[in-house]
Amino acid sequence: MNLRTTNRSFLSLLILGVSAPALAVVMSAEPIPRSNIDTSITGPVNQELQLPTRSAPATAVTRQSSSLPLDRYDDQLGVTTFRWNRESLRAPSFRGVDSEARSRHAAMHYLEQMTGVGSTTKKQEERAVLTSLHDMGRGPIIAKFAQEFSGVEVFNRELNVLMDRDLNMVAASGYFANINQSQKSTPKLRLFGSQESAFSAALSDLSGERVSASLLGTEKRGKFDVATLATDRGLELRGLSRAKRVYFSGVSELHPAHYVEVGVVHPSSGQELLYSYVIGRDGDVLFRRNLVENEAYDYTVFGRDADKTLLQGPHGDVIPKVGEGPDPSDIVDMTVISIDSHESLSAQDPWIPGPTSVLEGNNVIAYGDITGGDGKDDTDISPLVTAPGVWDYAYDPVNGATKDNYKAAVVNLFYMNNFLHDWWYDHGFDEQSYNAQFSNYDRGGVGGDPLVVQGQDSSGFNNANMYTPADGASPRMQQYLFFSKEADYGDDWGLTITSHSEIGLMPFTRPAMFGPQVYPTLSANIVRGSDTITSDGGTDDDACQTLVNVEDVAGNILLVPTSTVPDCDYVTQSANALAAGAIGMVVVVADNEYVLFGDVEPDVVPTVGVSAGDIASVEALLDAAEVVSADLFSNGALKDSTFDNGIIAHEWGHYIQNRLVGNAAGLVNFQGRAMGEGWSDFHALMFMLRESHSLIEGNSNFESGYTVSTHVANFTNSVRRAPYTVDMATNPLTFTHIQDGAQPDGLSPTSNGSPHAAGEMWASVLWDVYVRLLNTYDFDEAESRMADYLVAGYKMTPIAPTYTEARDAILAAMYANERDDYVMALEAFARRGMGLGAVSPARGAYPLSGVTESYLSQLSTYETTNFELEKDFDGLDAGFCSRDGVLDVGETGTISFDVSNAGSEFLSAVRVQAVVTSNHDVTIENDGLVEFSNLDLFETVSSPELKVVLNSAGTADTLTMELQFLEVETGDDTVEPAPIQLSTVVNYDFAPQPLVGDQAVENMEDRSFFATFEEQVLYEEASPAEGTQRVDTVNVGFFQQFTPEPLGSRIMLLLNNPYPTDVAAETTEIMVGEGDDFSISFWHYYWIEADWDGGVVEVSIDGGDWQDAADAGGEFAIGYPSTLLALDQSALAGRPAFTGRSDPDGFEGVRETISFGSALNGSTVRFRFRIASDYSVAEYGWWIDNVTVTNIASSMLFETVAGDSVVCDNSLPRVALDRAGDSTQEGGSVQVSATATDRNTTDVLSYTWTQVSGPEAELSGADTLDVTITSPRVKDTEILLFDFTVDDGSGGVVTERFSLEVTNIPPELVLSGSEGQLDEGSAAAIAVEVTNGAEDDEYTYEWIQVSGTSATLTGQSTPNLSVTLPRIAQETETLVFNVSVSDGVDATVEEYTLTAVNIAPTTSVSLDQSSVQEGEPVAATVTVTNAAVGESYTYSWTQISGTPASISGRTLTSATITTPMVSATETLRFDVIVSDGVVNVSTPFSITVQNKPSSGGSLDWLMLGLLTLIGVRQRRFLAKAV
Repeated sequence: MNLRTTNRSFLSLLILGVSAPALAVVMSAEPIPRSNIDTSITGPVNQELQLPTRSAPATAVTRQSSSLPLDRYDDQLGVTTFRWNRESLRAPSFRGVDSEARSRHAAMHYLEQMTGVGSTTKKQEERAVLTSLHDMGRGPIIAKFAQEFSGVEVFNRELNVLMDRDLNMVAASGYFANINQSQKSTPKLRLFGSQESAFSAALSDLSGERVSASLLGTEKRGKFDVATLATDRGLELRGLSRAKRVYFSGVSELHPAHYVEVGVVHPSSGQELLYSYVIGRDGDVLFRRNLVENEAYDYTVFGRDADKTLLQGPHGDVIPKVGEGPDPSDIVDMTVISIDSHESLSAQDPWIPGPTSVLEGNNVIAYGDITGGDGKDDTDISPLVTAPGVWDYAYDPVNGATKDNYKAAVVNLFYMNNFLHDWWYDHGFDEQSYNAQFSNYDRGGVGGDPLVVQGQDSSGFNNANMYTPADGASPRMQQYLFFSKEADYGDDWGLTITSHSEIGLMPFTRPAMFGPQVYPTLSANIVRGSDTITSDGGTDDDACQTLVNVEDVAGNILLVPTSTVPDCDYVTQSANALAAGAIGMVVVVADNEYVLFGDVEPDVVPTVGVSAGDIASVEALLDAAEVVSADLFSNGALKDSTFDNGIIAHEWGHYIQNRLVGNAAGLVNFQGRAMGEGWSDFHALMFMLRESHSLIEGNSNFESGYTVSTHVANFTNSVRRAPYTVDMATNPLTFTHIQDGAQPDGLSPTSNGSPHAAGEMWASVLWDVYVRLLNTYDFDEAESRMADYLVAGYKMTPIAPTYTEARDAILAAMYANERDDYVMALEAFARRGMGLGAVSPARGAYPLSGVTESYLSQLSTYETTNFELEKDFDGLDAGFCSRDGVLDVGETGTISFDVSNAGSEFLSAVRVQAVVTSNHDVTIENDGLVEFSNLDLFETVSSPELKVVLNSAGTADTLTMELQFLEVETGDDTVEPAPIQLSTVVNYDFAPQPLVGDQAVENMEDRSFFATFEEQVLYEEASPAEGTQRVDTVNVGFFQQFTPEPLGSRIMLLLNNPYPTDVAAETTEIMVGEGDDFSISFWHYYWIEADWDGGVVEVSIDGGDWQDAADAGGEFAIGYPSTLLALDQSALAGRPAFTGRSDPDGFEGVRETISFGSALNGSTVRFRFRIASDYSVAEYGWWIDNVTVTNIASSMLFETVAGDSVVCDNSLPRVALDRAGDSTQEGGSVQVSATATDRNTTDVLSYTWTQVSGPEAELSGADTLDVTITSPRVKDTEILLFDFTVDDGSGGVVTERFSLEVTNIPPELVLSGSEGQLDEGSAAAIAVEVTNGAEDDEYTYEWIQVSGTSATLTGQSTPNLSVTLPRIAQETETLVFNVSVSDGVDATVEEYTLTAVNIAPTTSVSLDQSSVQEGEPVAATVTVTNAAVGESYTYSWTQISGTPASISGRTLTSATITTPMVSATETLRFDVIVSDGVVNVSTPFSITVQNKPSSGGSLDWLMLGLLTLIGVRQRRFLAKAV
């Protein structure tokens, strides 16, 4: 078996501070369903072999106070899982942030402050993804973040930030994985393995046999690949098979893995199993969760009034029950309700978006599951409309097994689920919060996953369940039939053998959900039938074919075996019985068959089932040919939970909680599952409760007892141990009663065999909170607030929650909205033992134990964390002598601690005193007394560092100190925490031990072995390697059981780290003697990651390089088992090494001997045990003891001596930099000031400033405390690094690094060019100059015209632009040009304008002849001599004077003028006007028209004379008249 996935079920390892692989797939006949596992929150349970814990970081020390009211620190995870903001995180600046983005901006600010991870991240390749922002416009605002690494989600690592309406952070919950920097570059972290292997491992684990899955195809849906699978075992798969890549967070590392969801029908039991897994790349099961929440028959909840149009069930509104009599049994009338979507839904999205005849909408798909298979098929019942848009099916309570009853139940199921969807939507369960819808309307989340709800499901009985996969795959609700609470077996239904009184009533009969449900007593003989056919794979008496012995069957009760014939079910057998004349039928069934399912449509006889064991005596009588008579009777044995709206609301509660807490993978621990049952009960309670209930006598303040079941179970307390009520006498459950075996007064003990009993307390306390709200506000207001708080609480609940974390999530939502609600709720929690100071069981505890109750809702108290002793303190005038991490006599250290207000009251004063509890002379500054004042609620303050001087102590004494919390005033109300202890070994060092003989043995029994084998860190990255060498006192006894060699009480351990380290435990130089054999031998046991990590023994000879002992001539008695992979993953890659497990089957260590013979005689030798780890995955380490070295001539051992007996170390200078001026523009200057002090007064300090990276800057004063840095020109923003080094002249050198951000200055531009008014069509020029350019700066240019008539541009990508102005259609026009100049980083844009002036057209007219005879035509053409291409003109030809002529082509460039007849030669004047749209230019011209000579000779002249005379006289006459 691959050791990277070794099964350790036989061995328990308490993993403290180191990582272990997850449990491997174990093939076994394990009972099903499989238990949930999550190796990120639960460790192995056996405690035989343990590892010493690493020290917790100073920021993550477990709270020691006995009162833990709010913040939740998880010891095992090493993180704070719930944090209240103690005024330490302030709101960010919102300058420049749009109002719509402020919530997101603030949440990201708080997240980055807490984790260093943001949407763009400060941490390489890590990213926080905002998955939802809960903002209802009222109450708290909650931002939910998921963690990603390299674009892949980190499974189940989310962090939630809750803010008030002013965007002040109130609290945070959840946690991110701490990803070691060293892991981020390892190739192994990118090796996810294949989806096929992941599906194979999951199906193997689920089915209990090795399965090989083949991937036939995939379809991408969101982040998931939906797979089509085939298996070599021919498994019947169920549900969607989906997979996606994830990183799984182990104890201290990430594992590349696949999250998969699979379902299968178990090959032996036939049980349907639907699970999610996280499978590591090597097939190890890191996480397993049952996606189906099953409810036991005794399932009970209380009711609420969610909407007045929706009744609690078929019996109407019967909760709370009034009176002591029987439960109401009458069925109320049904009402047809017309609805599109419920009025509570703001989005008003319709349940059914378009025309349909079946109950398949956007939120819900509903049908009756008769066959019990996965998915809807032809046999299942899907109610069709009874009229267009109408589902009108009446319920018949007498004849229960009718298709109309079935359909009525499915209609109710569809309506109820849609109602719950709409009602909870506007309380925050929307698309981005992973609700289930086919279409998400582009509002976030993954669509395509409407709820599939199945009524009267035939796969179970006396039950209901909810299967909830992650967003994008449809959840499934299954409602089952129940035995009627009104029916008692033997009285109301049964089978009695009347012919043989010794048999009498059958122990139990299984009713059928098909056929008659109520029938009178049927008295007849029990007989067998015969169909004479066995070739169908059945038996002669199975009634799968037409029966031939009709005369035997008619009038009797037919006994048949369960069919083994394909397509022959109970209904087929019963129909054949009816055809043969039988009056009833009894089927021999398996013990786990409780109801006989089948199609309710065919006509059949009354049918029951009896187990083979119960009916065996009857079959024996029939085999003996005896007559057996019986009575078969039924008054109705079954009821349908599909009508029980309380049970539906409970199941729906599982769906909402599982989607909102971890998106189907959050409630993975037992506490989470138990609270899940309580939450679901409370969902039913909220639905059942109605405002009118306050009018019921004795219930004015909602103090009556409530239960949920309104149909299938009793109405008093159903199957819960007590009703839900604020009356503690009726429901005495408190926090302690979640524990296995806890005994509430008057009730049965709590069993953790299922989560239901432990969930009752949680529902009880939520009910108490709700009742307080109901008695404070109007009903609608109280109801709305409670729903808001519940959803917000879900979103704030961390993965794998504890009870107190879930409590705090709800309290945080209230605190952000209304402080009075917070106070009321805290009082309600305290009333049931969950007040301030209550302590939950450990996160992964099962069964539950370790509860601490608190009944305090008002508590003046505080807590203290981080009580630390700094042993290497280096103050201005006091500190260490030897800087070795040990407080020696005469040295000064410091102590410090934090104090947090952990109560509900303002603390005006807190007094804490540190005292020495061991018998040592210690001086503590201010006598160890620290006083704090004015601690507000949730505020944390830090103590000053108190100096501690060790005046006297023995060698390696244990010094103990204690923080004591003093009363400020005697008898005040403040509850002081219990004292906190601190212990440390003081005043020791190591000195060489003289050699005795020619050999040395280091048995690790004295702490001086740390000097014999001094830890040397050869390589480390971000994660610390120091401390890889350990002393193990815990496991010595364990190893001694398997090892004959005495191991004493201590063993040296070299840890196998889960991050890249290279560490050696090295000896000093040893002189080899002149004997026969220089050898190194040692006992060891190793368990190191096989093939990747390993340990070696190396030697250095005469000061030379280190080499493997084998390469130096050493012969191993046993030797290295294998060679590490040559993948450059660790410092020892490709080398033979101790790797894997030295004893694969046990824990027997062995003695290894390395013999060098006499080859090294006279040499000096050092040797070391070296262990190297790669980037991920780790086992445990290398245990080494009883190291024996022979043939040596010098000592290698040390002894422990007093710490104050050694020479003091140099105290290094202290250096500080003023980092205020850490940015400038290129070319700018920054002055950086430093301070340097040294408590060694004789030291003379020297200073050096040097630049270590970035473009070269100019340094002035580089040998002083103050340096002036003149930054260079840069092409982009550059980070320049400088080192300030202080040398004290005594070997002490300290360097501080300063980073200067130099930003590029955008180009500064000056434009010049043509000015004034420019003629259209003329040439112009514009030039740009960069005034701040550096010599090596390169610029790009882009000229564009941004307005005006388009000009012709040349040189657009140069500093000089040439412009040819266009012709314009106006007198003047402004043309605007932009130039963009970029230096490759920034661009500057400037504008320049040119003014174009219109130019009047210049014209000339040409005539083909300017003098013509009268009546002749003249061709005239006008020409614009300065016309530009593209300019258009208009023309108008007119006559100015003279005898009118005829003009054709008046608007053209050429006109034809036909001259008139004239009496004498005449000059005619014309004009042509040319217009460019702005200017009209007139060009006159004339034509001479000559009179034609007369043909009459002198008579013509006479007539001309007469006309002239007449004309003259006429002018004279006119002149006189004037």
